[in-house]
Amino acid sequence: MRFVVVYYVLLVGGLSAMLVEDGGWLAALTYYLGMPLGAALVWYHAHRNLAIPAFQRYRHLLGDGVIGCAGAAAAVAGVFGALYALGWVSAGSFSLGILVWIGAQQVVVATIEELAFRGVLQQFLTRAYGLSRGLIITAVLFGLFHLPNILFQEVPAAHIPLTLINLTLMGWLFGWAMQRTGEHVWLPLALHLGWNTASFGLVDAATLDFSGPSWLTGSSTWFPESGLSGMLGLVCVGLLIWGLTRDRR
Repeated sequence: MRFVVVYYVLLVGGLSAMLVEDGGWLAALTYYLGMPLGAALVWYHAHRNLAIPAFQRYRHLLGDGVIGCAGAAAAVAGVFGALYALGWVSAGSFSLGILVWIGAQQVVVATIEELAFRGVLQQFLTRAYGLSRGLIITAVLFGLFHLPNILFQEVPAAHIPLTLINLTLMGWLFGWAMQRTGEHVWLPLALHLGWNTASFGLVDAATLDFSGPSWLTGSSTWFPESGLSGMLGLVCVGLLIWGLTRDRR
């Protein structure tokens, strides 16, 4: 367990370097190199008790990949569509090129984070503390892991608590998806990719302007997780997971 604690503290500490002037290079190095290598070391330390969920045979690979990715993206688009219909958000010009770039980037992001959190930490923690507590602990760690980036992107202080709650809920849903598919990381990875591509795509590829209740719409800095509407989108993701896996337990 000490190995896991050291790994997580060093991970968050390294990412926090982005909050210091000229510390971006250390944060990037921590994320793209230290995070996957550290997860591999944790797995190696406990390899007798951990599977390699990314490489198990999985006959639902194609279906879960397409439906999970598209469904999570649709949940984000549905949140945006509902707010747009209510007149609480508007979008300016849209760049397809930026969206494609974001999608390619999120393939890397989703893979790194899911292999680390669901593929290694969740397996370790559920074996150490039991399924329910292990899922909750992993989800909380996943939410707090994003705090340096939330602060760096200057999410309004009033939105930070709900953003962390939504990210923790997201982590729990991804972990639940993994457990319901025989500890295979593919479905949470696809969900993560679809959600991130849609949310970052809306923020970066389009110009969003919010005019509705901020507690509901959230902030354009971290949409939709920074508002209650993001939680409603995650409920839809939960229903998608249940629908895909209800006959596989």
